[in-house]
Amino acid sequence: MHIPHTSKALYPQNIQRGFIRQVIHCATALLDPKCQLCSEACTYRSALCSACLMQLPHMPQCCPVCALPTPHGNHCGDCLRKPKPYQRTRCALLYENPVSYLMRSFKNHSQWDIGRMFCEQWLNQHQHQHQHQHQHQQNINGDLVTKPVTPVTPVTPVTPVTQAIIVPVPSHPKHSAKRGYTPSVVLAQHLSRSLNIPLQYALKANREPKQQKALCRKQRLQNLHNVFEAPYPIPQTIILVDDVVTSCATAIAASHALQKAGAKNIEVWAIARTPLT
Repeated sequence: MHIPHTSKALYPQNIQRGFIRQVIHCATALLDPKCQLCSEACTYRSALCSACLMQLPHMPQCCPVCALPTPHGNHCGDCLRKPKPYQRTRCALLYENPVSYLMRSFKNHSQWDIGRMFCEQWLNQHQHQHQHQHQHQQNINGDLVTKPVTPVTPVTPVTPVTQAIIVPVPSHPKHSAKRGYTPSVVLAQHLSRSLNIPLQYALKANREPKQQKALCRKQRLQNLHNVFEAPYPIPQTIILVDDVVTSCATAIAASHALQKAGAKNIEVWAIARTPLT
């Protein structure tokens, strides 16, 4: 299947403003790198010192479909009642302080080093889980287990099947122009380079939805109805990248648009998950 080359017209961004802010920030970080939380000295491009990194709230066991924290990693009630149009969600952190503060700095103040740190936390989290599961299986196969082992939530490798592509959730052009960049694109680019998975801007936002913050889950779903469109045919396996999963409304709306363009297997990758929806 021919996949058209990504066009700037498909994903317009006013990058000049964001680029200038990023140059200023990088110059400051290079001359005097400070931890974004405690202001202690840290290494260049690390965003946080080692002590603050260890204090970040990492994901506990969670629903494998929507990543909502659940006892023993069981499916949550909502996913059992209403199956999602995607198969799995992977998050690294809980969206609570200080992650919420760091996310606002990344999204609203061109703190791209925080975005890089978020991606590194995501990669470390899921590679560690996969290695832990693999070692656990080896112990069972080798009869090395001498006492009951706590079940581990099934974790599949982070590297997806061949011909998968990474697709960032788009912002409306108005929001991208205001920021000078799109946060999900920054995250998707880093993950694409780290895992050697092709990146394609396959989605576009047809209209500007209302602000989601004050809306309940049902209103969020209605607000995002038909917001996204995938104008070109796409591969069957898609990795949808976003910054935060809250009500799943964005992931659901984007997945429906991807399905209309030919996607069959969709996995959502996000940095953080709100504990409750």
